[in-house]
Amino acid sequence: MNRCHWVISLLACVGAPVWAQPVQSGVPTPPRIQPDPKPQRTTGPVFVCENSPFDFGEVWAGTRIEHQFRIANKGTETLQILEVKPACSCTVVGDYKRVLAPGENAVFPAVMDTALKRGRTDIALEIITNEPGPDSRRKLQLVGTVKTVAQLEPIGTNFFNSVSNDKPETRRLVLKNTSGQPLTLELVPPASTSPFKVALEESKPGQEFVVVVTAAGPFKEGNTKEAVKFRTNVPQSPTFTLELNAFRHPRIHVNPPYMAVDGNQREPQSRKLWITNNGQTPFDITRIEATHPRLVPKLVKKDGNRWEYEVVMPAFYRPRSSGEAMTLHTTDSEQPTIVVRVVPYGRPPPADLVPSDARALAAGDLGAATPASQPAS
Repeated sequence: MNRCHWVISLLACVGAPVWAQPVQSGVPTPPRIQPDPKPQRTTGPVFVCENSPFDFGEVWAGTRIEHQFRIANKGTETLQILEVKPACSCTVVGDYKRVLAPGENAVFPAVMDTALKRGRTDIALEIITNEPGPDSRRKLQLVGTVKTVAQLEPIGTNFFNSVSNDKPETRRLVLKNTSGQPLTLELVPPASTSPFKVALEESKPGQEFVVVVTAAGPFKEGNTKEAVKFRTNVPQSPTFTLELNAFRHPRIHVNPPYMAVDGNQREPQSRKLWITNNGQTPFDITRIEATHPRLVPKLVKKDGNRWEYEVVMPAFYRPRSSGEAMTLHTTDSEQPTIVVRVVPYGRPPPADLVPSDARALAAGDLGAATPASQPAS
């Protein structure tokens, strides 16, 4: 037997390799085995929504989206809707049933304003119920795509992140046509009381515009928002809205404004505290005290009108349920004291993991009743 015949005989005995077998036409591929989904809880209150997320498709900016979510209690006990948290001010909720008996169905109406939305949009409504554990927080979603006649480039230039009432700031914001046709924009003048002064220029006829914005003030502390409107020649979107934002830092800025501690840290934890004077009147921090002796901030450095402090939290430290407080005394006539709260959050660590001295520290048994203090420097 020659070599060729020997190879053919061998293949005949063992069969053709798997990769050589022909694929049978019309025979479906066996489905991939998927793990069983987590079984849904059926006892107690059980919140269910049948039509979330709701896809509203593709709409022009300014379209009002209205939807009624179908909700039900599929459990064995009364379901209570305790709170509703929209993801943004663009979404409002209508009247809804707050208590559902076992097996009861209801509708949950929601309305979304798309005037300030751009592109792919996903807005969630958080529903907080009396369900146990993590199931107590559910989300109802509105998703879709929002078309707009113009696009701000670059994105974010409409946000003035540090304004001052005595130093106006002017920016030139570029709007590019995305309507698919020659675009006309006409500015609707803002109110005379607006802290923003706005003018419109056409840089490329029908295609590009420049919005000249001066953040002139006066601005309140914190964030200021204002919607500037333009009339358009696009019937599907007759109004284009550009939101302007400005942030004015507080005269005395405390960062963070409070400290939250869960008590699960296994090593001592360092927290930083910054105090910044954004005003025109200088002041000093003369003394610091705390309701707990281990929470007195230590000065790290002072740079002009900015102080940096450090607070070292011991391992497994968790504040009392009533919280603790750090008080910084200043020479400022308007704000002689700055109070930073230290509060507990989340679940406490298992008791068997917490050393006895840490438990005593958290309980305030190491002298917390007497405020501890130190000079500011």
